[in-house]
Amino acid sequence: MNARALYLRLEGPLQAWGVASNWTVRDTCREPTKSGIAGLLCCALGLRRDSAELAGWIEKINALQFGVREDIPGRLLKDYHTVGAGIGNLKAKGRIKFIPNTTTFEPIVSYRSYISDASFLAVLLGEEKTLEQLQLRLESPEWPLFLGRKCCPPSTPLLEKDAEQLSEHRNVEEALKAAAWRPRLQGVDAKPGERGLRAVIEANAADAGARPVNDTLLRLGPPQYGRRWVRETWLKNVRLNEDSAPIPYQDERPKRPDYTSTTWREKKRPARLKLDDYQCVVCAWAQSKGLEEHHRTYANVPDEVIETDLATLCKQCHFAVTMLEYEYGMDSVRIDPCDDAEMMRIVERREEIRHEQRARHLVKRR
Repeated sequence: MNARALYLRLEGPLQAWGVASNWTVRDTCREPTKSGIAGLLCCALGLRRDSAELAGWIEKINALQFGVREDIPGRLLKDYHTVGAGIGNLKAKGRIKFIPNTTTFEPIVSYRSYISDASFLAVLLGEEKTLEQLQLRLESPEWPLFLGRKCCPPSTPLLEKDAEQLSEHRNVEEALKAAAWRPRLQGVDAKPGERGLRAVIEANAADAGARPVNDTLLRLGPPQYGRRWVRETWLKNVRLNEDSAPIPYQDERPKRPDYTSTTWREKKRPARLKLDDYQCVVCAWAQSKGLEEHHRTYANVPDEVIETDLATLCKQCHFAVTMLEYEYGMDSVRIDPCDDAEMMRIVERREEIRHEQRARHLVKRR
């Protein structure tokens, strides 16, 4: 019986698909994992860990057949990484960690592995209605998408343009053979050799060469994984499409406001301050020296609409907004502090920042 296929192009400077990571050693598989793709799809759908719909979607995604083709192998990159140097990390008992017999904060040392300059073609095979919903959300994701970790953004749109989306195929191997190979960088990437392209596809435990991997996402909060079986194969005679130019992920960077301009300092900023009665829209702080203007959107820069594009914030609330935007990986899309749901997140993050500042102050007084 044939099933529909949804193709994903997983390509970027860095990728990381961990299968056996712990706190200080973060590994990566040679190819994208099904659990990693499940997390990516949940991100596109905008499903939080406590969402009532999360369990249902995880079940639907697990029911899809999954396979991945290695078009450009990439190179393994290992990064020596430190966390919290000069800031201070908390122990389990809530105290700051110090290097023994010193007053220097102790950083957390970790080793993180990545795949650099790789390109993979992944396919999901299954029910047409489920794949149509996923395709729609991948075209317009709820949250920014990443290739395993937040520091690994994709360099091309995730929906593969050189494959017939939602086409019918008997199995994953046939679907991966049907899609054309293209170079990541024209004139740089070598064509597939006589052996073909390496692929890892789902299998049964009794299949020759099948091996188990702990790679089925069961839940996200806290993460729990189950076993599935995969096998490695080589795909020969894959059609080449060398004329297909790589597609940029973003054609141009968003516009940035000029905060040094006379128009901003003498007209726009004072006008919004007056509109907000010289108060922070989140916490109602009312001292003009501590107030700043936040862009709710960059869409109209440099011709901002005072009533809809700006909002007055105190320094602490503005800092909390900035931290949330970094956490969400936002760029042209901004947090709107006038939105009730976002306002609650800003208040929570502001309190976390205050708690951290108090803890550091107490440490300095020792």
